[in-house]
Amino acid sequence: MVKFKRKKTIILSIILFIILVLHVTGPIQRVTARLTLSIYITMKYNEMGLKYKKIEYSSQFGDYIVSYESKEGIVYNFMVTPKFMPVIITFDPIHPDV
Repeated sequence: MVKFKRKKTIILSIILFIILVLHVTGPIQRVTARLTLSIYITMKYNEMGLKYKKIEYSSQFGDYIVSYESKEGIVYNFMVTPKFMPVIITFDPIHPDV
């Protein structure tokens, strides 16, 4: 019984460590930024038919820049912040005054 608890603790520790490493190095942050924008686009601009193009981290701004392309070929670059939990949209190119 003690060996089972010890193995369970070790496995749980390894899983948490892997999640922490992925979060700090970027893959989880990129997915979070993309998911945040997907929800935002669906709620506000669904009728425009925007399609995801790419995501990149801008060290100059400290934000993620997520690009979407319209049916007409116009590229819109949205900014999402903060770096470690990108859930706040700081720039909307369609309505920049909001």
